Amino acid sequence: MSQKHLRAFLEHLSQTALKTGASSVAHLPADQIVVDERVRFKCLVPRCSNYGTNLMCPPNIFTVKEFKRILSGYQSALLLKIESHPESAPAGIIEKDNLAEAWKTGDQASDQDKDQGVNNYIQGLRNSQRRVYQMLGRLESICLNNGYPLAAGLAGGGCHLCSECAGPGSACLHPFEARPAAEGLGVDVIATAKKQGFEAAFSNNQPPCWFAILLVD
Repeated sequence: MSQKHLRAFLEHLSQTALKTGASSVAHLPADQIVVDERVRFKCLVPRCSNYGTNLMCPPNIFTVKEFKRILSGYQSALLLKIESHPESAPAGIIEKDNLAEAWKTGDQASDQDKDQGVNNYIQGLRNSQRRVYQMLGRLESICLNNGYPLAAGLAGGGCHLCSECAGPGSACLHPFEARPAAEGLGVDVIATAKKQGFEAAFSNNQPPCWFAILLVD
């Protein structure tokens, strides 16, 4: 299809995303997506609890080298920003002295004896992440119906559709919703967002947001 048709279609996708919950959308050439081996390296330093256990995270997804080769075949992409929570993190997370302690608090948030504010905050994040997956699925379907069958979405962060992932050797329980973690493929979401003029500062003192990418060709 012509570049003119593609630009018009990307604008249509952008408007659809904005109407269904995205706060900001940018369409960009796919080669402007920043991919850096060090991003995947950070999955291990410090070691993310999803590493090796989550089907949408390393090492259960493509390597960075493989993803770079796949990405080179795409012309365009949408970068989506979705506000995930109206409030900054509660004191139960902010007051932690280091990332490991904050992470542990979040991982244990489902325990009944944990702080209810933390539970509610983490559940809100998970609910908003589900909306991201639903948005990507809807946009992919629109692409399929309009002659772009290779469109594929990448989500920010590890998948939390299940309270505990089925894990390696088992089938995903949400195969049509779950999407690979962009960071696990080496995508530098922060650098990519900043190149598009998006605010991408991650701090416990600010309301968090999700970023997602839709590859279109």
